[in-house]
Amino acid sequence: MLSKPRLDKCCAPGDTPRVILGRYLWNIALCQALYPALHSLEVAFRNRLHEALKLHFGVPSWFDMPWLLDREQDKVAAAKQELRKRNAPLEADRVVAELSFGDVIRQTLPHMPKHLRKRTEINKRMHTLRLLRNRVFHYEPIWHWEDLPRQHADLRQALEWFEPELLKLLCVPPLFEEVHSRGPAAYELDVR
Repeated sequence: MLSKPRLDKCCAPGDTPRVILGRYLWNIALCQALYPALHSLEVAFRNRLHEALKLHFGVPSWFDMPWLLDREQDKVAAAKQELRKRNAPLEADRVVAELSFGDVIRQTLPHMPKHLRKRTEINKRMHTLRLLRNRVFHYEPIWHWEDLPRQHADLRQALEWFEPELLKLLCVPPLFEEVHSRGPAAYELDVR
């Protein structure tokens, strides 16, 4: 699970604008360092699942089948409506691309160790990573989470479950460890 924010660490009495700005800039750097892996995870998860479900059900539009829960069918309907608004074709690949990360259910992790291949394990891991993704992509603070290095390691491991070579394909070197270890003081600037 995600760490609870530590209010005593956010802004303390006597914090100077330099310290506060350092934390803010460090948070941006941390998010920036996580972004490529989070982006890759979301795309890999959605695409791999889509391909597996197409094969399993023998139809490209598996999401139109009656086995989805009502709320999931509503999300598919909303995705189709969004495509219609843009006058985009209602192709299966486009509908899946419109679904949010949280709407993608079931597993398709061929490189995940078998002893971990349980729905509860996958749900727990993907839920935690989805929460991290939402914090990063929605510009919220993550700098104060004590378990952020573990979450980063979990993110990298999840990418390997989809495809071990995926981490090598990321366009930037893994910067998270460096950014995290530098801390907020490395990002402090004089504020006048």
